[in-house]
Amino acid sequence: MKCPNCKKKTPRNCGMCIACGYPIKAIPMPPGGKLQFGPYDWYVLDKRDDRALIITEKVIEFRPYHHEECEITWETCDMRKYLNGEFYDSFSEAGWARIIEVTNETPDNPWYGTPGSNPTVDKIFLLSTEEVVKYFGDSGQLKTKNINRGCDWCNDEFFPWLGDKYDINRRAVDDTGIVRFWRLRSPGANTRSVASVSGFVGDGFDQGCIGLGNADILIDGHFVQDGPGYLSSDKLGEQSCNGVRPALWLKQVFDPYVKCPEFESEHFRLRQVRAEDAEDLMSCCGVTLAEMKKRISMWLDEYYRKKWYIRFTVIDKGAGRIVGSIEIAKLDALRATLDYFDLSDLYKTQTYLLELLALAEREFLPMFGVKYLRVGAFPFLAEVLRSAGYVPLLPEEDHWILPSENQAYQSADVPPCC
Repeated sequence: MKCPNCKKKTPRNCGMCIACGYPIKAIPMPPGGKLQFGPYDWYVLDKRDDRALIITEKVIEFRPYHHEECEITWETCDMRKYLNGEFYDSFSEAGWARIIEVTNETPDNPWYGTPGSNPTVDKIFLLSTEEVVKYFGDSGQLKTKNINRGCDWCNDEFFPWLGDKYDINRRAVDDTGIVRFWRLRSPGANTRSVASVSGFVGDGFDQGCIGLGNADILIDGHFVQDGPGYLSSDKLGEQSCNGVRPALWLKQVFDPYVKCPEFESEHFRLRQVRAEDAEDLMSCCGVTLAEMKKRISMWLDEYYRKKWYIRFTVIDKGAGRIVGSIEIAKLDALRATLDYFDLSDLYKTQTYLLELLALAEREFLPMFGVKYLRVGAFPFLAEVLRSAGYVPLLPEEDHWILPSENQAYQSADVPPCC
């Protein structure tokens, strides 16, 4: 078979091209799926209550694990300082609010006994060997070791890497599409080395194994495990061995389609529309009672069954009466759209409309986990939107959006919301 990248022949049983490192077999997505956070796509490895453990889909960069070859642990390495400093700082304030600080344990190397690290408090981190096995597939080899069963070029009792049917799950590519090494926070075979998941080195092997040793030198059929760990030189032969796949625990966005939230502002309370609201809402919408009941039935069906949008009833808190309804939907991974705004004429004043617009920006955006609000071009809202800094969204001019948000959206590679 020919590699789709370099066009060279590759043996049929290979999962990646032995000439260039391009995946021949697709790298499986974990069962938790994928999400976008910040500028990266992330795989979901675990979900617990209000949080999810995520790791970047790709090897996002290459950088030395530490500035020198020396005894090192996760607690004291430069990589940890970078991830919890410069890399963490690259996210927005909204992103910081969702990144959960955790205490990480880094066990000793289970094969060589190399000491791990003291517990660390991290916002962003690298996975441990044990976590990679837990989330990408466990064949039991971490406990039993990768026994050498008669290899003609190695005389060691076991190989210094964990290699099994889950290698393909552990592979990760960079932006060029080539399978690359990515570092872990666990120690290697000695205190100057660190474990990693293997990537392309041009040696003819499929990659994705977990290197628990420090095994690039073979003398008389035995791997030498007391050498340096390439922590600062960033090279293993011609290939970088210090690829970075950050991981973090992310606060999950509340699902409003499981339980619809309620919101309040100075004068208004918003809750999900109900069938008994029909008589009060009919005048706001200018329809008959029968038609209003039909519409509410449709709104509730499309909330519970299709999860397309949420229709909120607007209640005047002081008067205790229903004065209208508004509809909000998640448009894509960056935006929510406010497409229907049925309000009693008495409440179409600048003060009340600005209050409802502020409530929408404050509550609806975090509810859907998005950054921007798109607002329908309702004639009675035009002056209010203009005073709030919104401009028509070109070329149709059927919605309004803040100019800075429009620029960000146009320059972003936005995945759909579903």
